[in-house]
Amino acid sequence: MYRVAAAALAIIASLAGPAAAEDDLPAGKVGLFGAVRQNLGELSETYGVGWMIGFDAHYQPTRIGQRLALGIAWSTALFTRFGADDASLPETSLNVIEMSLGLRLRHSLSDAVPRFLVATGGGALLRTSVPVPPRDDRLYLGGYAGLAYEQYLGTWLLSLEARYGLLAPDTPRSVTVIFGMGWGSR
Repeated sequence: MYRVAAAALAIIASLAGPAAAEDDLPAGKVGLFGAVRQNLGELSETYGVGWMIGFDAHYQPTRIGQRLALGIAWSTALFTRFGADDASLPETSLNVIEMSLGLRLRHSLSDAVPRFLVATGGGALLRTSVPVPPRDDRLYLGGYAGLAYEQYLGTWLLSLEARYGLLAPDTPRSVTVIFGMGWGSR
């Protein structure tokens, strides 16, 4: 796993080009996010809409005016709650922990203003407080795909993302809207 991560960072660094210049944007970002999630399929019949709060980080060297940039992203949702839609359930709420690791492809929307359209995708690990359909299990692994809008305000990065997951057979599906705010550094 370490070798794969080191190889991915080496590829990203090679795409970044020469050393940081005045027109480089922050390459790294650490922040917080809040999200609203709608569960789909069987899970939506018992636990429909809920909220999530977590931490995220990414590394994506980009210069102002650069059209495309490849990066790597990580996120962990730690504080979550989904209320039970069925009053007969013994558990009145569902709590989850979700961790994801993936790639980001950022496309610049402007030569002067640091605004981006971002395609995201990768893997996610979902752990629930109670067994959930479709396999009545508490641990699921699958992929995710998303589309985001990002804009820098100085070294602060604001983002809005729509994400679909888990992309694997026999996993709970959901649509999540994520608002993130983070601080970047070179």
